[in-house]
Amino acid sequence: MRHEGEVRYAYRAAMWVSKRHAAQQMDLPSGDVVAVTIPTNRGIVLIVSAYDVKSTDGQVANEEQLRFKLRTIEEAYNRVKALTLSDKGGTQVDLLLCADLNCHHKL
Repeated sequence: MRHEGEVRYAYRAAMWVSKRHAAQQMDLPSGDVVAVTIPTNRGIVLIVSAYDVKSTDGQVANEEQLRFKLRTIEEAYNRVKALTLSDKGGTQVDLLLCADLNCHHKL
């Protein structure tokens, strides 16, 4: 989701979901992580796509960037889990983490 004041092309993570699924995008504080929830018969599936940041000199993302992405993913999972517990009394939440397929992703 785009936030006020952000440049138009600040997002590097993307996800395509077939219109056959009732996916809902989550609002996250990072343009490098995108997440959607899809309801299933067993519960909720949280699908996360994370972009592997590379610096201009070709070095992989530093540990602080990776920790921020992991915290973002954990917070998204916890939000979905809390909502499903309050709404449906214990619905299962599955996490599917997808990474940049062009890189050996540390996540």
